[in-house]
Amino acid sequence: MTPDPLRVYQDRKTAFAAQTAAARKASAFFSNARLGVVLAALAAFLWFVFHDSLIPTLLSAFLGAVAFIALMVRHEKVLARERLSDRLTGLNEDGIKRMQGTWTRFSDDGRGFADESHPYASDLDLFGPASLFQWLNAARTHYGRLRLHRLLTSPPRALDRIAEDQGMVRQLAPEVDWRQRFQAAGGLPQANQAKEDPDALLLWAEAETLLFPRPALAGLLRFLPILTIAFALFSFFQLGSTALMLPPLLLHRLIVSWNQRRNGRILEAISRQKRSLETYLELLALIETAGFAPGSPGPGATLASLAGSLRNPQGTLASEAVRGLQRLADHLETRLNPILHVLVNTLFLWDLQWLWVFRRWRRENGAHLRSWLETVARLETLSSLAMIAFENPDWAFPEVSESEPLAEARMMAHPLIPKDVRVGNDARLDKAGEVLIITGSNMSGKSTMMRTVGINLVLAYAGAPVCAQAFRCAPVQVHTSMRLKDDLEKRISSFYAELLRIKGIVEAARGGKKVLFLVDEIFRGTNSKDRHEGAMAVLRQLHGLGAAGLVSTHDLELARLAEMEPGSFRNFHFQESYQDGKIRFDYKMVAGVSRTTNAMHLLKMVGLGPDA
Repeated sequence: MTPDPLRVYQDRKTAFAAQTAAARKASAFFSNARLGVVLAALAAFLWFVFHDSLIPTLLSAFLGAVAFIALMVRHEKVLARERLSDRLTGLNEDGIKRMQGTWTRFSDDGRGFADESHPYASDLDLFGPASLFQWLNAARTHYGRLRLHRLLTSPPRALDRIAEDQGMVRQLAPEVDWRQRFQAAGGLPQANQAKEDPDALLLWAEAETLLFPRPALAGLLRFLPILTIAFALFSFFQLGSTALMLPPLLLHRLIVSWNQRRNGRILEAISRQKRSLETYLELLALIETAGFAPGSPGPGATLASLAGSLRNPQGTLASEAVRGLQRLADHLETRLNPILHVLVNTLFLWDLQWLWVFRRWRRENGAHLRSWLETVARLETLSSLAMIAFENPDWAFPEVSESEPLAEARMMAHPLIPKDVRVGNDARLDKAGEVLIITGSNMSGKSTMMRTVGINLVLAYAGAPVCAQAFRCAPVQVHTSMRLKDDLEKRISSFYAELLRIKGIVEAARGGKKVLFLVDEIFRGTNSKDRHEGAMAVLRQLHGLGAAGLVSTHDLELARLAEMEPGSFRNFHFQESYQDGKIRFDYKMVAGVSRTTNAMHLLKMVGLGPDA
């Protein structure tokens, strides 16, 4: 029996909230205990100092320090447990909000990915407030968010990759605990994702340039601080001069300046990514220990192979290698203190010393770091899609193939509309060049229907389940012309903007691509005669180029295309009814042409009718 997702989230939220409360209570105890140890040790220390007892004085200081460190270590573990349980509580609360339709305040809505020029992203609400990205995103890393963005906006991938991802999504869907711990390890949504961009670190890891122009000179520079310190001691104690120490120190400063110009960007990138490295090693460790069953060839084997690829040629686990880099990055913390950094860098050529150690790490692991981070990103996107599958067990995994029909759905609805109010519809596009002309009154559901088709196609090509009882589709290039507006900066009217969008659809079809277009209220920005003639010409051209799609219109004359070219154009409509002076919509798409209008009724409803 499939568990109720909402009940699962509610139970887990309650359990983790209790763990958070217990951890906070323990944290308060350790805070008080640490303070008590400090006060007790200080009192004992002062007591024995006052009574001139040397050994008890030292012993009290030593025992106090040991007790304080032990309590501090335990306290850190409790704080880590508190952070984890608090994040898990929040993730389950987010799951409840998604299922209850109150998810539109999630902080990461992907608005930075919004692109008005994209063929369909803006019209289908993929990014920004109340968007698909805001609803489904479980990625926390920079690359994870980028991968999810590419998955939602790129043309359909190879069919075997889509099927492979579907299999992994199916396998991950019931693994609620693992998915949430994986998401919690990624941390909270980042306020500034640009700071988490690891590209500079990866460019260094993959570079083949020498650290120093001459290896022999590099070896000398490593030991130069020892020689300098020895010379300084000799000058001071044997020659009684401190002035002789200045030339070697000046030489050090010149070397430091040269190194900063040559390698400063590398050191800055490693230092800046320290926090991200801590996150990545946790995520990698969770993948490595997930225990994905290899089984027979199929989705299980694919997930297992992802985990199995996280090693370097020497057999070191990716998490261990990244932990090594993160520990090395700890030694660059002096860069956060400019005075201390100048001091240690001048005396010991600190940055240069660690660059040598980083070079050894790069030689063993640098070529593999990008693939490890991309594996994490892939698991983040798969977890996002698996979350949809878990929360919506009645949704269908689509069948994506090259064969006809071009698209077919049974009881398809918009995934972002709450379950208790969304209405499902059947739809079918049999072949290339077929066009569905949709008529109907204002607010009857025409635009939502087209967005429903588009957003479910996006989910299907991503490898996710779709909001339908059954769904089949072929890989097509989706293009839309729906939400248009004037651009004052470019001096473009909404009508001209629509012309440009439709020109893009025509050019894509002329380029030999398999195109599915969604055009809402075609040519609404011009007079009825021009609208009718222009729409007829464009739709016939798109049909002749093999582009298929849906077009909505208030121009009932367009419906004559179905009579003029039967089999190529088909008519559908949405209708309304009136009861007790109120207008009611059933949002069901039925065959035929709409014969009703509701503009005057709507005017009366808002007090703008003829009798106002």
